[in-house]
Amino acid sequence: MKDIELIDQGEILIDTVNTQRSCVGHRSEFYLLAVEDQAPAAGAVQTAQDLNTLLATDKVRLAELGRLSGSANQVMDALFSHPVANIGALHQQTGLTHATIGKVLDALEHQLGLVREITGQKRNRVYAYTAYIDILNRD
Repeated sequence: MKDIELIDQGEILIDTVNTQRSCVGHRSEFYLLAVEDQAPAAGAVQTAQDLNTLLATDKVRLAELGRLSGSANQVMDALFSHPVANIGALHQQTGLTHATIGKVLDALEHQLGLVREITGQKRNRVYAYTAYIDILNRD
């Protein structure tokens, strides 16, 4: 989360520099902030690239699901924005029926291994897009 905050600060300073080009102090302040935070920002960019690559790679695998692949694409897009979700939340995001989402999640978990049910319950189950979370959690 620190990386996101740093990027936001940099964007604010860029906007300040762009609107007040004559103010050398803002430019210097932005430059010092950018140099100081270069490594974390580069890490954030790499993480974003890795997440996009993951989604693209996983979406190619969805073709293995046959007729479920269209619905699976919608569920994967929803999981990409919220990597831990239950069927109700996925229904709100995709508009798919609960039954269809259940079938998709079952296939994503047991056929492709892309998600994992994390509660161990029969009802009110929660699913995690594990590879996505792994990328976010690495150092």
